Amino acid sequence: MSFPKCLIPFAFVVCQVAPANELNETLNALVASHSKLEGYQTTYEMKSSKGQTGTIEIGVDFESGWSYLMSEFKDEKGKLMQQGQQWTSADGNYLLQSGDEKIIFEGFGKLVKRFRKLVEIMDQDAGDGVPLRIKPDSYLDKTRINLGIGYTTGGTGLLGKSKELVSKTNDEVIIDLDELGQVTFEATTGVITSQVITSAEQTRSLKRTTWKKNPGEKAISSRFNIDMATT
Repeated sequence: MSFPKCLIPFAFVVCQVAPANELNETLNALVASHSKLEGYQTTYEMKSSKGQTGTIEIGVDFESGWSYLMSEFKDEKGKLMQQGQQWTSADGNYLLQSGDEKIIFEGFGKLVKRFRKLVEIMDQDAGDGVPLRIKPDSYLDKTRINLGIGYTTGGTGLLGKSKELVSKTNDEVIIDLDELGQVTFEATTGVITSQVITSAEQTRSLKRTTWKKNPGEKAISSRFNIDMATT
């Protein structure tokens, strides 16, 4: 397993599809469910068949703009290999800490406003009912763990890779994402609860272990612990 690559993904693609079949109807329902969230805090555990492990914690308050993504990964012997955190603040800044390296990008909020205008110009109807907002994201690909915070008009970034609807209940939806394996979404929020992918002769999994819906701005901002005095 390759260790994570940190991304700042700007996914300005509206996940809207014509309801021509059950899969498309399900995707639209997941996007609609996600757009109703005010925010959340959640934790995922990552495991590989070779014994590597990881913990990923995500928090976001959509209205204020506060969000975070904290991660820690260990090798098969339990040795810490990588640890980091990403943040967006209410004043529109993006902050990253990986080991001793710290980065602050003060133009994050302004850049988002420009992209929002671009989305409006490209398709004035595209964002109806699906707000453009912050999105911390974590998922497994064929060789890596993708971690990043960006802005999107799509509720769940992986939906565009959907190949087949595996199963659906009132509580969860399981979708085959081809080379990204099978992903389970919570039906009422559109948030990923698990992912299983087999590639490079190993099986890796991501599973949600904690969850709190709409925790509020203070619950997110109070977790901030990057000492910017040394940057």
